[in-house]
Amino acid sequence: MVSLKKLITISITIIILNGCSKSDSTKTGTFSFTKINGKTYTAKYVNTPLPTKNGTFSLQYIKSSETRISWLFWVLIDNNNHLGLDIIGRPVVNGNTYVTSPVFGREVTFYAFLDNQDLSTNGKPSVVFEKSTYPGQIIGTFSVYNPDNTLLGTGKFDFQAE
Repeated sequence: MVSLKKLITISITIIILNGCSKSDSTKTGTFSFTKINGKTYTAKYVNTPLPTKNGTFSLQYIKSSETRISWLFWVLIDNNNHLGLDIIGRPVVNGNTYVTSPVFGREVTFYAFLDNQDLSTNGKPSVVFEKSTYPGQIIGTFSVYNPDNTLLGTGKFDFQAE
């Protein structure tokens, strides 16, 4: 029979170890993309430089100067499906639509490999931020168009960035 002192020691050790263990870094919020065929890919936010678990996404926010900011979304759906969205250039203004524009010093890039199809070379994205306070709430929508301007798909993101 285990003594009361030993039982208390084991219980305290378990509590301490659970309190110090690395928690799952999944936070509230999602990133989703829906192709025109109706298939939707959704991932949950993790506060890591790169997502390593299926069904997660991360954001790398890089402020290299007051006039140069990069928003790099990395989305890992599963081992065969992944996508990304990069917005690089001047700070965003909520409500404005952003596309690649050499004149305004902005690059917006969509890259994806979904269902054995590389969509990276096709996509011309446009992005609108509703909220863009980093760290804080990040909300936005995006559309991706084929070179002939037909819609490839739409997406949205809404999460609390840390």
